[in-house]
Amino acid sequence: MADAADVEAFLRHLGGDDDTVAGLLANAVAGGPLPGRVVRAERIAAEVATPEGVFLAGWDEPVCTGDWVLARPDPGADGPPRSGIAGRITWLAPRHSAFVRRSADSDQPQVLAANIDEIWIVVAADEPLSPARLERTLVLAWDSGAQPVAVLTKTDRVEHAALDAVAAVLEQVGPGIPAVAVSSVTGDGLALLSERLGPGRSAALLGRSGAGKSTLVNALAGTAVAVGEVRARDGKGRHTTNWRELVVVPGGGALIDTPGLRGVGLWIDEGGLAAAFSDITELAASCRFSDCAHTTEPGCAVRAAIQAGALDPARLARYRALSQEAAETEDRNQARVDARAQRAAAGRRARIRANDRRRTGD
Repeated sequence: MADAADVEAFLRHLGGDDDTVAGLLANAVAGGPLPGRVVRAERIAAEVATPEGVFLAGWDEPVCTGDWVLARPDPGADGPPRSGIAGRITWLAPRHSAFVRRSADSDQPQVLAANIDEIWIVVAADEPLSPARLERTLVLAWDSGAQPVAVLTKTDRVEHAALDAVAAVLEQVGPGIPAVAVSSVTGDGLALLSERLGPGRSAALLGRSGAGKSTLVNALAGTAVAVGEVRARDGKGRHTTNWRELVVVPGGGALIDTPGLRGVGLWIDEGGLAAAFSDITELAASCRFSDCAHTTEPGCAVRAAIQAGALDPARLARYRALSQEAAETEDRNQARVDARAQRAAAGRRARIRANDRRRTGD
Protein backbone atom coordinates (compact mmCIF):
# COMPACT_ATOMS: atom_id res chain seq x y z
CA MET A 1 0.00 0.00 0.00
CA ALA A 2 1.15 3.58 -0.60
CA ASP A 3 2.75 5.76 2.06
CA ALA A 4 0.44 6.37 5.05
CA ALA A 5 0.38 10.15 4.49
CA ASP A 6 -0.54 9.67 0.82
CA VAL A 7 -3.28 7.21 1.75
CA GLU A 8 -4.72 9.65 4.28
CA ALA A 9 -4.68 12.47 1.74
CA PHE A 10 -6.35 10.21 -0.85
CA LEU A 11 -9.17 9.25 1.55
CA ARG A 12 -9.75 12.88 2.51
CA HIS A 13 -9.92 13.81 -1.16
CA LEU A 14 -12.65 11.17 -1.55
CA GLY A 15 -14.65 12.89 1.21
CA GLY A 16 -13.37 11.11 4.31
CA ASP A 17 -13.53 13.15 7.52
CA ASP A 18 -11.21 12.70 10.52
CA ASP A 19 -13.21 9.89 12.13
CA THR A 20 -13.69 8.03 8.84
CA VAL A 21 -10.01 8.16 7.90
CA ALA A 22 -8.92 7.12 11.38
CA GLY A 23 -11.33 4.16 11.37
CA LEU A 24 -10.20 2.96 7.94
CA LEU A 25 -6.50 3.21 8.78
CA ALA A 26 -7.03 1.47 12.13
CA ASN A 27 -8.63 -1.52 10.38
CA ALA A 28 -6.20 -1.67 7.45
CA VAL A 29 -3.02 -3.70 7.84
CA ALA A 30 0.13 -3.71 5.72
CA GLY A 31 -0.24 -6.12 2.85
CA GLY A 32 -3.95 -6.59 3.54
CA PRO A 33 -7.15 -5.25 1.99
CA LEU A 34 -7.04 -1.62 0.84
CA PRO A 35 -9.11 1.22 2.31
CA GLY A 36 -11.43 2.84 -0.20
CA ARG A 37 -14.89 4.10 -1.08
CA VAL A 38 -17.68 2.66 -3.19
CA VAL A 39 -18.11 4.88 -6.23
CA ARG A 40 -20.82 2.77 -7.85
CA ALA A 41 -22.78 -0.22 -6.53
CA GLU A 42 -24.16 -2.93 -8.77
CA ARG A 43 -26.31 -5.98 -8.13
CA ILE A 44 -23.51 -8.37 -7.15
CA ALA A 45 -20.46 -6.12 -6.94
CA ALA A 46 -19.27 -2.55 -6.56
CA GLU A 47 -16.62 -0.29 -8.05
CA VAL A 48 -14.24 0.69 -5.26
CA ALA A 49 -11.74 3.56 -5.44
CA THR A 50 -8.56 2.73 -3.50
CA PRO A 51 -5.07 4.26 -3.31
CA GLU A 52 -3.95 1.62 -5.82
CA GLY A 53 -6.71 2.14 -8.35
CA VAL A 54 -10.39 1.45 -9.01
CA PHE A 55 -11.59 -2.13 -9.39
CA LEU A 56 -14.84 -4.09 -9.31
CA ALA A 57 -15.17 -6.02 -6.07
CA GLY A 58 -17.73 -8.60 -5.04
CA TRP A 59 -19.39 -8.38 -1.68
CA ASP A 60 -20.97 -10.62 0.93
CA GLU A 61 -22.86 -7.78 2.64
CA PRO A 62 -24.71 -5.39 0.29
CA VAL A 63 -23.08 -1.99 -0.09
CA CYS A 64 -24.20 1.28 -1.65
CA THR A 65 -22.57 4.29 -3.26
CA GLY A 66 -20.68 6.29 -0.66
CA ASP A 67 -19.85 3.37 1.64
CA TRP A 68 -16.35 3.19 3.10
CA VAL A 69 -14.83 -0.26 2.85
CA LEU A 70 -11.72 -2.40 2.89
CA ALA A 71 -11.31 -4.29 -0.38
CA ARG A 72 -8.80 -6.87 -1.56
CA PRO A 73 -7.76 -6.69 -5.22
CA ASP A 74 -7.60 -10.14 -6.77
CA PRO A 75 -7.57 -10.55 -10.56
CA GLY A 76 -8.55 -14.19 -10.11
CA ALA A 77 -11.53 -13.45 -7.85
CA ASP A 78 -14.52 -15.72 -8.25
CA GLY A 79 -17.45 -14.25 -10.10
CA PRO A 80 -19.85 -14.94 -12.93
CA PRO A 81 -18.20 -15.25 -16.35
CA ARG A 82 -17.35 -11.87 -17.92
CA SER A 83 -18.54 -10.08 -14.76
CA GLY A 84 -15.29 -8.13 -14.48
CA ILE A 85 -15.04 -8.80 -10.75
CA ALA A 86 -11.41 -8.33 -9.75
CA GLY A 87 -11.51 -8.30 -5.96
CA ARG A 88 -13.54 -8.67 -2.78
CA ILE A 89 -14.92 -6.28 -0.18
CA THR A 90 -13.86 -7.65 3.20
CA TRP A 91 -15.12 -4.99 5.62
CA LEU A 92 -17.88 -2.36 5.59
CA ALA A 93 -17.43 0.67 7.85
CA PRO A 94 -20.41 1.83 9.95
CA ARG A 95 -22.41 4.53 8.15
CA HIS A 96 -22.66 7.94 9.78
CA SER A 97 -25.57 8.91 7.51
CA ALA A 98 -27.74 7.23 4.90
CA PHE A 99 -30.51 8.46 2.61
CA VAL A 100 -33.15 5.71 2.61
CA ARG A 101 -36.43 5.57 0.76
CA ARG A 102 -39.05 2.85 0.39
CA SER A 103 -38.43 0.88 -2.79
CA ALA A 104 -41.12 1.53 -5.36
CA ASP A 105 -41.53 -2.13 -6.32
CA SER A 106 -40.88 -4.11 -3.13
CA ASP A 107 -41.97 -1.97 -0.16
CA GLN A 108 -38.49 -2.50 1.28
CA PRO A 109 -35.90 0.09 2.36
CA GLN A 110 -33.54 1.21 -0.40
CA VAL A 111 -30.33 3.07 0.52
CA LEU A 112 -29.59 5.65 -2.17
CA ALA A 113 -26.41 7.16 -0.72
CA ALA A 114 -24.30 6.74 2.41
CA ASN A 115 -21.84 8.80 4.45
CA ILE A 116 -22.94 12.17 3.14
CA ASP A 117 -22.79 15.51 4.91
CA GLU A 118 -25.39 17.27 2.81
CA ILE A 119 -28.29 16.32 0.56
CA TRP A 120 -28.75 18.78 -2.27
CA ILE A 121 -32.39 18.77 -3.29
CA VAL A 122 -32.20 19.96 -6.88
CA VAL A 123 -35.19 21.86 -8.26
CA ALA A 124 -35.37 23.43 -11.73
CA ALA A 125 -36.41 27.07 -11.63
CA ASP A 126 -38.28 26.79 -14.93
CA GLU A 127 -40.60 24.01 -13.76
CA PRO A 128 -43.58 24.14 -11.39
CA LEU A 129 -42.48 23.51 -7.81
CA SER A 130 -44.47 20.83 -6.00
CA PRO A 131 -44.60 21.64 -2.27
CA ALA A 132 -45.81 18.11 -1.50
CA ARG A 133 -42.90 16.44 -3.29
CA LEU A 134 -40.37 18.81 -1.77
CA GLU A 135 -41.73 18.19 1.72
CA ARG A 136 -41.59 14.44 1.17
CA THR A 137 -37.94 14.66 0.09
CA LEU A 138 -37.10 16.93 3.02
CA VAL A 139 -38.57 14.43 5.48
CA LEU A 140 -36.23 11.73 4.19
CA ALA A 141 -33.30 14.12 3.97
CA TRP A 142 -33.60 15.13 7.61
CA ASP A 143 -34.03 11.50 8.58
CA SER A 144 -30.76 10.57 6.83
CA GLY A 145 -28.59 12.42 9.32
CA ALA A 146 -27.34 14.83 6.62
CA GLN A 147 -28.10 18.54 6.19
CA PRO A 148 -30.63 19.25 3.42
CA VAL A 149 -29.85 22.10 1.04
CA ALA A 150 -32.23 23.41 -1.62
CA VAL A 151 -30.46 23.98 -4.95
CA LEU A 152 -32.42 25.96 -7.52
CA THR A 153 -30.99 25.29 -10.99
CA LYS A 154 -31.49 26.83 -14.46
CA THR A 155 -31.91 30.30 -13.01
CA ASP A 156 -30.76 31.77 -16.34
CA ARG A 157 -34.07 30.67 -17.87
CA VAL A 158 -36.42 32.68 -15.66
CA GLU A 159 -36.97 36.29 -14.59
CA HIS A 160 -36.12 37.55 -11.11
CA ALA A 161 -39.80 37.78 -10.20
CA ALA A 162 -40.24 34.08 -10.90
CA LEU A 163 -37.15 33.29 -8.82
CA ASP A 164 -38.58 35.30 -5.93
CA ALA A 165 -41.83 33.34 -6.13
CA VAL A 166 -40.00 30.00 -6.04
CA ALA A 167 -37.83 31.23 -3.16
CA ALA A 168 -40.96 32.12 -1.22
CA VAL A 169 -42.32 28.59 -1.67
CA LEU A 170 -38.98 27.10 -0.60
CA GLU A 171 -38.97 29.20 2.55
CA GLN A 172 -42.53 28.12 3.36
CA VAL A 173 -41.94 24.42 2.71
CA GLY A 174 -38.40 24.20 4.11
CA PRO A 175 -38.11 26.98 6.68
CA GLY A 176 -34.53 27.62 7.69
CA ILE A 177 -32.78 25.25 5.28
CA PRO A 178 -29.97 26.73 3.18
CA ALA A 179 -30.92 27.57 -0.41
CA VAL A 180 -28.57 28.25 -3.31
CA ALA A 181 -29.64 29.51 -6.75
CA VAL A 182 -27.30 28.44 -9.55
CA SER A 183 -26.91 28.42 -13.31
CA SER A 184 -24.57 25.90 -14.88
CA VAL A 185 -24.67 28.04 -18.05
CA THR A 186 -23.60 31.39 -16.59
CA GLY A 187 -21.77 29.99 -13.56
CA ASP A 188 -23.83 32.05 -11.12
CA GLY A 189 -23.94 30.44 -7.67
CA LEU A 190 -21.47 27.65 -8.46
CA ALA A 191 -18.81 29.13 -6.17
CA LEU A 192 -21.28 29.05 -3.28
CA LEU A 193 -21.86 25.33 -3.84
CA SER A 194 -18.14 24.64 -4.20
CA GLU A 195 -17.57 26.21 -0.81
CA ARG A 196 -19.83 23.57 0.72
CA LEU A 197 -17.47 20.84 -0.48
CA GLY A 198 -13.74 20.22 -0.04
CA PRO A 199 -11.59 17.45 1.48
CA GLY A 200 -13.58 15.48 4.04
CA ARG A 201 -16.97 16.57 2.67
CA SER A 202 -19.61 14.72 0.62
CA ALA A 203 -22.98 15.67 -0.84
CA ALA A 204 -25.69 13.71 -2.66
CA LEU A 205 -27.88 15.25 -5.35
CA LEU A 206 -31.56 14.33 -5.47
CA GLY A 207 -34.25 15.53 -7.80
CA ARG A 208 -36.44 14.75 -10.75
CA SER A 209 -35.07 13.77 -14.14
CA GLY A 210 -34.26 16.91 -16.08
CA ALA A 211 -33.67 19.07 -13.00
CA GLY A 212 -30.03 19.55 -14.01
CA LYS A 213 -28.22 17.28 -11.54
CA SER A 214 -25.68 15.77 -13.94
CA THR A 215 -25.07 19.14 -15.61
CA LEU A 216 -24.40 20.59 -12.17
CA VAL A 217 -21.96 17.78 -11.38
CA ASN A 218 -20.18 18.48 -14.69
CA ALA A 219 -19.87 22.16 -13.83
CA LEU A 220 -18.51 21.50 -10.33
CA ALA A 221 -16.28 18.53 -11.14
CA GLY A 222 -15.12 19.58 -14.60
CA THR A 223 -15.70 16.05 -15.88
CA ALA A 224 -17.86 14.73 -18.66
CA VAL A 225 -20.51 12.95 -16.65
CA ALA A 226 -23.09 11.75 -19.15
CA VAL A 227 -25.84 14.31 -19.69
CA GLY A 228 -28.81 13.41 -21.86
CA GLU A 229 -30.55 15.82 -24.12
CA VAL A 230 -33.58 17.42 -22.54
CA ARG A 231 -36.59 16.68 -24.72
CA ALA A 232 -37.70 19.84 -26.47
CA ARG A 233 -41.32 18.65 -26.41
CA ASP A 234 -41.83 18.70 -22.66
CA GLY A 235 -38.53 19.83 -21.13
CA LYS A 236 -37.99 16.57 -19.29
CA GLY A 237 -34.57 15.00 -19.28
CA ARG A 238 -33.77 11.45 -20.22
CA HIS A 239 -32.40 9.26 -17.45
CA THR A 240 -28.79 10.28 -17.90
CA THR A 241 -27.70 8.71 -14.61
CA ASN A 242 -28.98 5.15 -14.41
CA TRP A 243 -27.22 4.36 -11.14
CA ARG A 244 -25.88 6.22 -8.15
CA GLU A 245 -22.33 7.33 -8.88
CA LEU A 246 -19.72 9.13 -6.79
CA VAL A 247 -17.67 11.85 -8.48
CA VAL A 248 -14.67 13.52 -6.84
CA VAL A 249 -14.39 17.28 -7.42
CA PRO A 250 -10.99 18.87 -8.19
CA GLY A 251 -10.68 20.68 -4.86
CA GLY A 252 -11.50 17.57 -2.88
CA GLY A 253 -14.77 16.16 -1.61
CA ALA A 254 -17.34 14.02 -3.36
CA LEU A 255 -20.68 14.37 -5.11
CA ILE A 256 -23.07 11.45 -5.44
CA ASP A 257 -25.23 11.84 -8.51
CA THR A 258 -28.48 9.88 -8.54
CA PRO A 259 -31.04 8.92 -11.19
CA GLY A 260 -34.10 11.11 -11.47
CA LEU A 261 -36.53 9.90 -8.82
CA ARG A 262 -40.04 9.18 -10.10
CA GLY A 263 -41.30 8.49 -6.58
CA VAL A 264 -40.09 9.17 -3.07
CA GLY A 265 -41.53 6.51 -0.75
CA LEU A 266 -41.20 7.22 2.95
CA TRP A 267 -39.00 5.08 5.16
CA ILE A 268 -38.54 7.24 8.23
CA ASP A 269 -38.80 7.67 11.97
CA GLU A 270 -40.49 10.53 13.79
CA GLY A 271 -37.32 12.65 13.82
CA GLY A 272 -37.27 13.27 10.09
CA LEU A 273 -40.95 14.22 10.02
CA ALA A 274 -40.57 16.60 12.95
CA ALA A 275 -37.54 18.29 11.40
CA ALA A 276 -39.14 18.75 7.98
CA PHE A 277 -42.27 20.24 9.57
CA SER A 278 -40.48 22.10 12.37
CA ASP A 279 -42.91 25.03 12.09
CA ILE A 280 -45.85 22.75 12.91
CA THR A 281 -44.07 20.77 15.62
CA GLU A 282 -42.92 23.99 17.28
CA LEU A 283 -46.47 25.30 17.26
CA ALA A 284 -47.78 21.99 18.58
CA ALA A 285 -45.52 22.34 21.63
CA SER A 286 -47.71 25.30 22.67
CA CYS A 287 -51.01 23.43 22.35
CA ARG A 288 -52.95 23.03 25.58
CA PHE A 289 -52.96 19.25 25.27
CA SER A 290 -49.81 17.25 24.55
CA ASP A 291 -51.77 14.79 22.38
CA CYS A 292 -53.59 17.51 20.44
CA ALA A 293 -54.74 16.32 17.01
CA HIS A 294 -55.17 19.93 15.80
CA THR A 295 -58.82 19.38 14.88
CA THR A 296 -61.38 20.54 17.44
CA GLU A 297 -59.36 20.65 20.68
CA PRO A 298 -59.50 23.92 22.65
CA GLY A 299 -56.23 25.81 23.01
CA CYS A 300 -54.75 24.44 19.77
CA ALA A 301 -51.81 26.64 18.73
CA VAL A 302 -51.68 25.06 15.27
CA ARG A 303 -55.28 25.93 14.39
CA ALA A 304 -54.77 29.39 15.88
CA ALA A 305 -51.83 29.93 13.50
CA ILE A 306 -53.99 28.86 10.57
CA GLN A 307 -56.77 31.25 11.59
CA ALA A 308 -54.20 34.05 11.90
CA GLY A 309 -52.88 33.33 8.41
CA ALA A 310 -49.45 32.30 9.73
CA LEU A 311 -49.76 28.66 8.61
CA ASP A 312 -51.12 27.29 5.36
CA PRO A 313 -53.87 24.75 6.08
CA ALA A 314 -52.69 22.75 3.04
CA ARG A 315 -49.31 22.28 4.76
CA LEU A 316 -51.01 20.86 7.85
CA ALA A 317 -52.99 18.49 5.61
CA ARG A 318 -49.81 17.27 3.94
CA TYR A 319 -48.17 16.81 7.34
CA ARG A 320 -51.07 14.63 8.45
CA ALA A 321 -50.93 12.59 5.25
CA LEU A 322 -47.20 11.96 5.59
CA SER A 323 -47.60 11.07 9.26
CA GLN A 324 -50.24 8.51 8.31
CA GLU A 325 -48.07 7.09 5.52
CA ALA A 326 -45.07 6.79 7.83
CA ALA A 327 -47.18 5.03 10.46
CA GLU A 328 -48.55 2.57 7.88
CA THR A 329 -45.04 1.84 6.62
CA GLU A 330 -43.89 1.18 10.17
CA ASP A 331 -46.85 -1.12 10.77
CA ARG A 332 -46.05 -3.13 7.62
CA ASN A 333 -42.40 -3.33 8.57
CA GLN A 334 -43.26 -4.53 12.07
CA ALA A 335 -45.65 -7.10 10.61
CA ARG A 336 -42.80 -8.48 8.48
CA VAL A 337 -40.52 -8.63 11.53
CA ASP A 338 -43.21 -10.44 13.51
CA ALA A 339 -43.84 -12.88 10.66
CA ARG A 340 -40.14 -13.72 10.41
CA ALA A 341 -40.00 -14.25 14.17
CA GLN A 342 -43.03 -16.55 14.00
CA ARG A 343 -41.47 -18.58 11.18
CA ALA A 344 -38.21 -18.87 13.11
CA ALA A 345 -40.06 -19.98 16.25
CA ALA A 346 -42.06 -22.54 14.27
CA GLY A 347 -38.83 -23.89 12.81
CA ARG A 348 -37.29 -24.23 16.25
CA ARG A 349 -40.34 -26.07 17.53
CA ALA A 350 -40.23 -28.43 14.55
CA ARG A 351 -36.56 -29.19 15.19
CA ILE A 352 -37.23 -29.82 18.87
CA ARG A 353 -40.06 -32.24 18.02
CA ALA A 354 -37.83 -34.02 15.49
CA ASN A 355 -35.05 -34.39 18.04
CA ASP A 356 -37.51 -35.70 20.63
CA ARG A 357 -38.78 -38.31 18.20
CA ARG A 358 -35.22 -39.46 17.44
CA ARG A 359 -34.42 -39.77 21.13
CA THR A 360 -37.55 -41.76 21.93
CA GLY A 361 -37.27 -43.90 18.79
CA ASP A 362 -40.72 -42.89 17.51
